Amino acid sequence: MKLKKRRTGTAMFCYDNELTLLSYKAKPNKIVYLLSSCNEEGTVNTSSGKPNLVEFYNKTKGGIDTLDQMCSVMSCSRKTKRWPMCMFFGILNMAFVNSYVIYVHNMLTAKKKPLSRREFMKQLHADLVTPHMLERLSKKPLS
Repeated sequence: MKLKKRRTGTAMFCYDNELTLLSYKAKPNKIVYLLSSCNEEGTVNTSSGKPNLVEFYNKTKGGIDTLDQMCSVMSCSRKTKRWPMCMFFGILNMAFVNSYVIYVHNMLTAKKKPLSRREFMKQLHADLVTPHMLERLSKKPLS
């Protein structure tokens, strides 16, 4: 369907097994596409006129903004022109943030004081690297 022919506020849904693809014309020259694995029928909120998938995204997108902010404040990324390395560093940054969130939750549940994020990253780095360093130390050099 052509962009200009669709009315503003219209939504089209496409289903494939557990996936739902939504095409929603939010503004005259803007179509929003959402792919969701939520088991939700193509329903529209009667008060706002927006599809429920858009409403749910708008309610929960703050978590993504927080993750982006936490990744940018303290990052392990390095300058590179190779896109696979950029992807790898991005995944590593998200893994650091996710592991820290779980760590803090576990520490607070146990009523203990968690490490700062910087100290946690240093400790995690040491815990991950130490076994490899010890293995390399035990091997004899080739020459």
